[in-house]
Amino acid sequence: HGSGEMAEGMFLLIEHLFGAFPLRKVYAEMSEPNSKFLGLPAGPFVEEGRFADHDFVDGRYVDHVHIAVERSQWLAFASPFRSWRDD
Repeated sequence: HGSGEMAEGMFLLIEHLFGAFPLRKVYAEMSEPNSKFLGLPAGPFVEEGRFADHDFVDGRYVDHVHIAVERSQWLAFASPFRSWRDD
C-alpha cells in the first residue's frame, strides 16, 4: 500500500492548474495498467479517449487512456480537502 504521496501530489498539481490558469479541463494520459492501479476513472475523473493496443508493457500491447477532469467537477470534489491542505 502506498503512503498517499502520489495522490497528494496529483491533488496539489490540479489545484494549482485550476487556481493559476483559466482552464476548463485538465487531461492526463497513461497506459491502462497504470489507470487501473490508480483506480481511474473515478470521482471527478472521466475517460475521454482510448487508443487500443497502443503501448507495449510487460511483453504485451495495452490500451493508452486519456482521462479528464472539468473545473466544476474538480471544485466540488476538492472542496472538503482544502482545509486539510491549508493546515
